[in-house]
Amino acid sequence: MLNAIDDALLLYQEVCGLAALVEFKIRLLAENQLGFQANKLEDIEDKLLEWLKKIRGLENFDHWKKMRQLRNKVLHSEFQQARSKLQELGHKTGLGFVKKLSFTDFDTQEILSSVDKARSDHESYPFVSDQEQSEVGILGWLMELYSSGDLEMAKMVFQSASKDLDELIKYSGS
Repeated sequence: MLNAIDDALLLYQEVCGLAALVEFKIRLLAENQLGFQANKLEDIEDKLLEWLKKIRGLENFDHWKKMRQLRNKVLHSEFQQARSKLQELGHKTGLGFVKKLSFTDFDTQEILSSVDKARSDHESYPFVSDQEQSEVGILGWLMELYSSGDLEMAKMVFQSASKDLDELIKYSGS
């Protein structure tokens, strides 16, 4: 179980790094191409999207705005809302079938017993995906996104955006 948590945290760290890199590239492009700086990424994106519309006829403003919102949800550990943003971006999200477990103390026997019971008892041990993040906690929802593949999907979204921005940076330099 701890290996899965470690793996989820490593992937989360990678996703956060990519999300931050995308923001950096957006700011760099706006600064170099438009001479525009602002504290709010939303303001930068608006100016940048206006420029992109002129040079490339870009009309999909909504995609970039939703990607920024996804970045915010991921970086702020709002995992349930991050799943919704992935859906809004057109990605099919999965279910991780992670269940909420609670322990009175960290007795090995109690933990193993609870895990065994949770495998078959769906009423006493609800699925995380059926609960609000505030009810199951941040770790429960991180594990839900990790187990469902949604965290990996967020990684791919940011990798793709990073590549797109690399192309725009090359284009603006020529």
